[in-house]
Amino acid sequence: MSLEYMQQESRQEIITEQDIISTYPKRNQEISLTYLKYKELKEKNQGLGYKKLSKLLNKPLHTTRYWHHSSAMPEPIRTVNWLKDVGVMPLEPNNKKLPLIARVCGATFGDGGIFANLNGIFLSSAELEAVEEFGEDLKKIFGEEIEKNSRIIEAGEYGHSCVIKTQIEIS
Repeated sequence: MSLEYMQQESRQEIITEQDIISTYPKRNQEISLTYLKYKELKEKNQGLGYKKLSKLLNKPLHTTRYWHHSSAMPEPIRTVNWLKDVGVMPLEPNNKKLPLIARVCGATFGDGGIFANLNGIFLSSAELEAVEEFGEDLKKIFGEEIEKNSRIIEAGEYGHSCVIKTQIEIS
């Protein structure tokens, strides 16, 4: 295997920004596309305000008015930016977190799940240590802040079931 081939392979993305955006409803995807076009136009034409940019995009003024504030970004774009901030995006074969991400995915598919609105993850196990380890893996992937919306619940007959639930809040 040549060095050039290995370098090309390491730059190949496993999950792209578009893959993340595509998990959202069509309306959010369309708004995100318009936002990205807006940012590109703004970069090329720094002297133009939101009114001129909205005309160039053929969109109503209210669409572009607040996009210069990060809190007004479309939700899919905020998600992608958050994943970049925690070092998960771009997800490439050489990403140091990839083995942990694969482990969390494997555990999730085996004994857990992802919330319907894709903003949380859980794992159920009879072993408290396994649930705690899952939580530690999540912290290593997403950072300490993931813990503030996390909880472990012990339940079931004779207390033999433990569940960790984590919701992700993206600001």
